[in-house]
Amino acid sequence: MIDPIILSEIDADDAKSTFKLWLNDKYTLLVVLGTQEEAKLALQAAYKQINSGSVNYKSVRAIHAPVPEFIVPELKQLKVNPALNPINWANIGLYAILSLSNKYNNIGKIYSNIDITENTEGKINNLVLQAQAFDRP
Repeated sequence: MIDPIILSEIDADDAKSTFKLWLNDKYTLLVVLGTQEEAKLALQAAYKQINSGSVNYKSVRAIHAPVPEFIVPELKQLKVNPALNPINWANIGLYAILSLSNKYNNIGKIYSNIDITENTEGKINNLVLQAQAFDRP
């Protein structure tokens, strides 16, 4: 079983360095933001899909950022899919999960706490597809 990578919720420097380490790896990343119920739901769905045996998830990993504010500076430096609404970085707690492409680390898709609660597994699939579609310089 492939467990999620859990970033530190105490040490901001450790959370940042672990996150940067995974950014340099060649995985599509599903970044779960926070500890609210919607984030837990997203993390469970991501874990289930990653461990489903599907070929679509062999190069996907989940990262749980219990304190997303620790990695916001790194996230803000990444290119965002222009089809997305602007991300409210000051209120990152509004979001449950986002996807990062595997080569250029672009943000392909992001779901708010409200949006992730229905058809969660379908939305996890969409996160991966959008990250792969927006993997360009």
